[in-house]
Amino acid sequence: MNELCFVGRETCIFADKEDFLQKVAWIISEENRPEVDRIRHAGMELVRERHRTLQVNNLANSCLASVQL
Repeated sequence: MNELCFVGRETCIFADKEDFLQKVAWIISEENRPEVDRIRHAGMELVRERHRTLQVNNLANSCLASVQL
């Protein structure tokens, strides 16, 4: 996600298995709604401005090429 220019708490909300439930609770809390909406909107704008299907495809192919089968 970082290679696609997403930044935690700016354009997306990263979570892993250790903090997933905590992040979900934060996201669905009404008191955090303005901040969640700001992050969501910034992520949407990032995708509209910078991402093309070809860019995502190239990144995926690059990642797959680096995996040893």
